[in-house]
Amino acid sequence: MFDVITRESVSDVRQQHVVLMNRYMPELLKNISPMVMVLTRNRQIVYVNKSMEKFLGVEDCSDLLGKRPGEAMHCEYADVSRSGCGASVFCKYCGFNQALFDAEIGKPASTYDCHLLNKSGETYNLGVTITPFEHMANRYMFCVLENRVDTHYRDLLENIFSTNLKSILSSMQSLVKASGHFSAAEFQPLMKAQLMQIDEAINNFEILQKIEKGEPLPGHQEWFSVKQLVDEVITNLRLRQDLRLKYIKKAIPDMMIFSNRMLLGYVLSNLVKNAMEAENDRSEILVSVIDSTATISFKIKNQSVMDERKQKLVFTRFAAGGDGKMGLGTYCAKKLATNYLSGKISFISNREKGTVFTIRIPKLVRDDSSMSV
Repeated sequence: MFDVITRESVSDVRQQHVVLMNRYMPELLKNISPMVMVLTRNRQIVYVNKSMEKFLGVEDCSDLLGKRPGEAMHCEYADVSRSGCGASVFCKYCGFNQALFDAEIGKPASTYDCHLLNKSGETYNLGVTITPFEHMANRYMFCVLENRVDTHYRDLLENIFSTNLKSILSSMQSLVKASGHFSAAEFQPLMKAQLMQIDEAINNFEILQKIEKGEPLPGHQEWFSVKQLVDEVITNLRLRQDLRLKYIKKAIPDMMIFSNRMLLGYVLSNLVKNAMEAENDRSEILVSVIDSTATISFKIKNQSVMDERKQKLVFTRFAAGGDGKMGLGTYCAKKLATNYLSGKISFISNREKGTVFTIRIPKLVRDDSSMSV
């Protein structure tokens, strides 16, 4: 059974690599389209084919020998523990890790979903199929990986957009049927909230598509009031019936910054909405801004604590399942903050502090329309 602490030396792995290359791996395997990775009994890479090298962005597999899969793919959690990939508290939620574990205990081979977030904020959506084999008294794991970024992601995105739109339209139809029970002063803000949700769904769909293609996004660099932007974000969110009674406390200085107002508003809206949805009406949500010499930090704090699985997957695209309720907003927020706003996004979630998301951006950002993901 796999022991996360035990590793073979790199020289031993290299020797096994030579044996496999010379006596076992056919030449054809090197150039087939599916990505192939072979691991030792301690889950260390002993072989990858050309497709796998290309996916990982390396020209020679020698630098990968002895590493574990998460280390080779620069998983954000691969170095959380000194023992590396497989040792973190988050690793038990990794599809690759689960596939390896089931293969080790003799379960029949099947394809597992692996949602892996790397240190650059990129998400891998992989299908992983593992088959154990033995050669010269050594046990190996033959791993076939499928990159699902094109088909799986597009299908899920379109399904979520369609489902959200149908849900909003259904609510609008119910509202219209009941319009006789409302005064004009009551009916208009309710209808406006529904229309804003449609606009939000369309914008989400378009922005996510552009992010994946690395295309320029709407908006431009401009001077604007931080306090006014935050007030607008909260006011718009409160038009939603389920969010209008949420208790939000603000600590916002009256200051001007130069950035992409539209994209920053989009990021803040996603994170504040998540905080509002996580709390009941009596729980406090704090939105604050900290001004420093070169940067400005936006903090969104709520009292609930995310469990380990949610913390591991919080920035990972669609990792919570096809409904997209966790992973889309925060995934998109991270991509925008890091790749379009020249900033950083981070979070903590524990019993002492609750859940706090922090977006830190420079107060002056160069206007460069060529910035892309």
